[in-house]
Amino acid sequence: MRAYSEAAFASLARLDEDGWLNLDGARILDFGCGTGLLAERLSKPAKGVVAIDTSVEMVHVLNDKIKKRGLDNVRGIAKPIDAAMASHPRLFEEPFDIVTCSSVCGFLEDYPTMVRTLSRLLRPGGAFVQWDWDSDSASGEPSGLTRSQIEAALGAAGLRDVWVDVAFDAECEGQRMRPLLGRGIR
Repeated sequence: MRAYSEAAFASLARLDEDGWLNLDGARILDFGCGTGLLAERLSKPAKGVVAIDTSVEMVHVLNDKIKKRGLDNVRGIAKPIDAAMASHPRLFEEPFDIVTCSSVCGFLEDYPTMVRTLSRLLRPGGAFVQWDWDSDSASGEPSGLTRSQIEAALGAAGLRDVWVDVAFDAECEGQRMRPLLGRGIR
């Protein structure tokens, strides 16, 4: 998964280089952070990273990294977003510059509603960026999201300049990875 997080961060860095978003000094919400591989990368240019996942075990791994590596600008929370907002209101007082969701949205029970919730946490002009597997209904076990599902959810959340395309093409453990990147501006 390290190769995936490095490729995802590289695709985000390209958006920064293109002027579509600004990572330097940004307040970032990393939704569905897992063990924090992306949050760890985001911590270098960011002012602060709030990393949320419902898995206590995964956030425990992230919090160990935070302590061992002195990542003072990263906060790991093991709760659903609404519970995290209720139990840590100060972390959510100021809007975020960027919300990232890496390989999580395709697993959400109500993806469009979550995109609306997350987009409301952005400042005006803030960027929403997600990476998810392109759904393949022919595979017999469809998972992930289609381009049209991503476009529709981002648009319905009131995001503008919505764009969906392949995020990167990389090899990981002998398999090709070609996740979709969906992005929009609040």
